Amino acid sequence: MGPLAFSTLAFLSLIAAGIALRRAWCDRRSYQQNLEDLHRLVSEAEKSLRQRGELANEIAHEIKNPITAILCSAETLELILGKGLAEEHRKTLRYIKEYGDQLLRLVSDFIDLSRSESGKIEPQPESIKILPCVQSIVGLLESSAIRKKLKVEVFATMEDLRATIDPKHLKQIVFNLVHNAIKFTPLGGQVKIIISNTFPKPFAKIEVQDTGCGIPAAEVEDLFNPYQRGRDTIDTGTGLGLALTRTLVELAGGEIRVESKVGVGSSFQISIPRAQEHPRAVSAALELKSVGRPLEGQRFLVVDRDEGASAGVAGLLRAWGGAVDQVDLATKAVRALTEEKYDAILVDQTRDGLGPIQLSRLLRGEMKDSSTTIVVASSTPLDQAELTQSKADCAIEKPLNGNTILTTLGKAGRLPVTH
Repeated sequence: MGPLAFSTLAFLSLIAAGIALRRAWCDRRSYQQNLEDLHRLVSEAEKSLRQRGELANEIAHEIKNPITAILCSAETLELILGKGLAEEHRKTLRYIKEYGDQLLRLVSDFIDLSRSESGKIEPQPESIKILPCVQSIVGLLESSAIRKKLKVEVFATMEDLRATIDPKHLKQIVFNLVHNAIKFTPLGGQVKIIISNTFPKPFAKIEVQDTGCGIPAAEVEDLFNPYQRGRDTIDTGTGLGLALTRTLVELAGGEIRVESKVGVGSSFQISIPRAQEHPRAVSAALELKSVGRPLEGQRFLVVDRDEGASAGVAGLLRAWGGAVDQVDLATKAVRALTEEKYDAILVDQTRDGLGPIQLSRLLRGEMKDSSTTIVVASSTPLDQAELTQSKADCAIEKPLNGNTILTTLGKAGRLPVTH
């Protein structure tokens, strides 16, 4: 090859290399641009999901006040009118309470599931007896089982078997599983709850068996997905309850399994950490003496901007024998303290913009009598730091009903209780 040919070849090679280099540079810019666009789209999608989640949570919290008004008003009517109601009216009142409770469970499950997905659920595990907890839930659902003529039985290989778990979470888990078993078991069927020790494994086991419709094998994996519903099952519900159940079981360090056969029934089995045989601290359950007028002679102040919720709570307190004043402004609450002595104050949002924590702290500063109990109502659970900041005696999570109000007042020493 002559010098000219070599020079020409070198020149062409240089041009080809330049073209390749430019193409590579353009490809890199295009790749970077596509990557930036992808990051932007992902960021926008995450923001949109976050905003939708926040909006859904906000709506769910706003629903709590109407639910409080509905449940408290229905219970007040039942307490005041009682057996004097005609059967058809008692039936209507029963529907209001049942569907109000159903709505309450749905909203609570949704909010708890949202908290778990954002890592905001902080369990407070204790050593707790499993059998009494299961028996209390079965008693709570007894009327539903009776209407369907179901036989519900509880078996325990060890009556004193304990688990280490947040007591509230254990109740939610058992409630969801037993409620589902009753719901999907046809007339005249059977539901069994079996409590057993898995020794030498360090777990306690709770199994809920039913003779219901069963679950197709292809749908079992999606049971605990709140965003996936079975196509072939009938009335499968939202799936929130089971999704929350799995989350709470896993938060406790346990696991959940399902065995099911279409037309035969299902078995849900949870394993949760077994507690030590001799725990140092055991949670004592309060048994409320709610018969008669447990609040006779006591005076209450209800502070709430929501007229319906305030009226519902006040109506219940009056039905239990209490005297009640209602205000919707912080200024009125402060004025009321100068005019009356209250045994307890239930504090919520006010029309002049104060939240329950700020208002509780303000009222505590205005009080001359430290024996007055302040109960803060909140849409989300308050941690100890927030409760300390509020200077309240205790907190109650909305929506409220008769049981939550009496339980909170009982713990605060505002009605007779037994341990």
